[in-house]
Amino acid sequence: WKRTGPAPALLTLDAAKRDVCQVKRERTSSPLQALVLFNGPQYVEASRGLAERLVRRHGGGRHGGDREAIVRDAYRVQTGRHPRSDELSVIVSMLEEQVDYFVRHPDRAEAYLGVGEASPRREIDAAELAGLTAVVQTLFNFDLSVMKR
Repeated sequence: WKRTGPAPALLTLDAAKRDVCQVKRERTSSPLQALVLFNGPQYVEASRGLAERLVRRHGGGRHGGDREAIVRDAYRVQTGRHPRSDELSVIVSMLEEQVDYFVRHPDRAEAYLGVGEASPRREIDAAELAGLTAVVQTLFNFDLSVMKR
């Protein structure tokens, strides 16, 4: 870690350069930030870690548990508020679409879950975990998760 040259991902997310004092961080939003949050291995792995925690908390296992409760909790953890009913229904349907996709493509689920250093928990169904990971990663890109207003 260099004082004058932070990691490129941190620069994209408007982190301070650390060579001067910065009283308040800038609030910007750019397509590059979404690119970092969707493609950075650390963010994929963090999304999977949160997805695993949510599945364990809500009675997961081979089947993902109560999807609506999981989505509600994921939204609350990442944004600090509970989702409205319309938001909840959109995210639950996204989760179902993602799980269906990964059921049809188990090789892609394994590849997606293999990103990062930590191994995925094998007691959780791979398609269920990959689908929830994709949803959690999408929520990481939500404005309420990225920026404090």
